[in-house]
Amino acid sequence: MSTPVQQQTLESDSELDEIRGLLDAWNVECDRFREAAALALKGGEVPSTSLIEALEYAHDGLIGLIEVTDQMLAELPGGHPDFAQLLQAQGVAISLLESVSNSYDVLDRFISKPVADAKTIGREMRIAAE
Repeated sequence: MSTPVQQQTLESDSELDEIRGLLDAWNVECDRFREAAALALKGGEVPSTSLIEALEYAHDGLIGLIEVTDQMLAELPGGHPDFAQLLQAQGVAISLLESVSNSYDVLDRFISKPVADAKTIGREMRIAAE
C-alpha cells in the first residue's frame, strides 16, 4: 500500500512526463515557426493561416502550461523530489513562449490584413479621374 506522499510523487511523475511530452512537441513547432519567420524575412513569404493558427495555439497552450506549473509548484511540499524538474520544465516553457512570441512578431508583418481605408483610396481615385 502506498502512502499519500508516494502517491503524490507517482502522480507528479506522470504529470511531469505529460508536461515533457507537450514541451517536446511545442519545441518542434517552435522550430517550424522560426523557419517560417526566417523565410518571411528573407523572401517576403506570407505565412499560411494554418501556421498562424498553430502559432497562436502554441502561444495559448504555453501560457496555460506556465500557469499550471506555477500552481503545481505552489502545491508541492517543501523538499519534494520533483520540484527541480518541474521548475526546469517551467523554464523551458517560458523560453518556448518567448520564441513563439518572437516568431509571431516577425510573421505578423507579413500577414495580409483587410484594408481599413478602402473608401479613402476609392475617393482619391475618383478625384484623380476628375
